[in-house]
Amino acid sequence: MNQDFSPENRSRAISVNLHALRAQLTYALQQTTEACAFAQSGEQNCAIGSIVCLREVLSDADALYRAAIALHCINLRPPVLRTADATDSGSAEADTGGTRGARLRFLDRFLRRK
Repeated sequence: MNQDFSPENRSRAISVNLHALRAQLTYALQQTTEACAFAQSGEQNCAIGSIVCLREVLSDADALYRAAIALHCINLRPPVLRTADATDSGSAEADTGGTRGARLRFLDRFLRRK
């Protein structure tokens, strides 16, 4: 994954994701409100029918949430690789320390969590 997003592009992408997330959650709220009205009037089938689509809607909302968080974290820079670190590991592409490794492990767990 390319980590060279400009701050403007990153902010724009986060904004787009958040607007889409708001739209999904607004739709979920509308469907739930409708389902509550049906349930109060004794129309159980209509109530459940109103919320059947929420599994997919909320799954999409979760994906948009995770994308916004990942975009926010993408430009967190690892510590600068010192020459001594590169010679110790034998490669300048090696992990640049515990901080970067911890960030990568966090993002890996965060993005794979269900």
